[in-house]
Amino acid sequence: MSGTDRPIRLLQINSGNRQFGGISSFLYNLYTHIDVSRVQFDFLFPYFSTFDAYSGRIEAKGGHVYQLGISGNTLRGKLELYSKVRRFLKGKAYPIVHINSGNLVFNTVVSRAVRDAGIEHVIVHSHNTENPSKSALRARIKQAMKSVLARQATEKYACSRAAAGFMFPEAARRGEVSVIHNGLEVNRFAYDEAARRETRALLGVQEGHVVGHVGMFNAQKNQAFLVKAFAKVAQADPRAVLVLVGEGENQANVKALVDRLDLSDKVIFTGLRRDIERYYQAFDVFAFPSVWEGFGMVMVEAQISGLPCIASTRVSTETDITGNVQYLDISEASLDAWASAILDAFRYEGRENRVMDAVAAGYDIDTVAEDLTGRYQRMVNRA
Repeated sequence: MSGTDRPIRLLQINSGNRQFGGISSFLYNLYTHIDVSRVQFDFLFPYFSTFDAYSGRIEAKGGHVYQLGISGNTLRGKLELYSKVRRFLKGKAYPIVHINSGNLVFNTVVSRAVRDAGIEHVIVHSHNTENPSKSALRARIKQAMKSVLARQATEKYACSRAAAGFMFPEAARRGEVSVIHNGLEVNRFAYDEAARRETRALLGVQEGHVVGHVGMFNAQKNQAFLVKAFAKVAQADPRAVLVLVGEGENQANVKALVDRLDLSDKVIFTGLRRDIERYYQAFDVFAFPSVWEGFGMVMVEAQISGLPCIASTRVSTETDITGNVQYLDISEASLDAWASAILDAFRYEGRENRVMDAVAAGYDIDTVAEDLTGRYQRMVNRA
């Protein structure tokens, strides 16, 4: 094989934590659908790899997974982040480094390290919207960092227009940020009546209505708010059940809240699931009260399975690909509105497969993989 026939080997950097979240899911889906004869990925997790369960498959396809094991969120930790990423890249022949994170500080520090390591093409990919600052000083610091980041990134990507406006406000206004949809295997989430019956039987909820949520248990996902709203739903519909899929640091607190509200027999904690598509089938309505989101791919997954969805107004309206999403405020005064919307959604009778809506909206992973392959090739003049 000649040098010009070799695939472009580039590095994907994911901030990473101990949970397989939305960014990790996107990158792994992308890798499984990319044409590795044209583009090959290596993955770097400066903190901890979320690909432990998949590293063997990645290595079998010719990719590599690295983690640096950095810990801590202090200034010393940020200096270590810069130093170790730069040192890792020294002597490496990557023509492109693609940084994926919703964290402004992480993106700024890592992109500086990548530039200082001599990498020509530095893609910074925004995967989140802003968690509002509680002080004017922090807001000014963030604004200054955004200006620095914009200069360091040679290419600017975002998972949504909202995420673009957060990370690159000036560039987004000038139309200089490319929105790259978080592609997924759309057919995996198609409505399946048999899977619905089987999963509801497994959960012990053959009868009654099911409210579903999928996400890590953290402050961002706001499960406690949903539990409070569900308490009002359960008063009106005693057979209703809430199913929470995921795990995380706030899970114990949410369970304690469920106990205090005397809902233990009505709330099911499934833990982390790798067959998540089956759980969407079991739900009757999907609720997503996030405090902030870059996009929220679970909203698309839920809609593909035909579910009516209720989301926070902090979630981008770009997530509505079927016209079957309602966005509500998440103040304590809105709990009654959430309960009412959920009860109304229980009466929805239009459940059907919405795969083609996702394809038309550009969320098919094969389409996204081909688009990114072309972008990478054009960057290194191999189109």
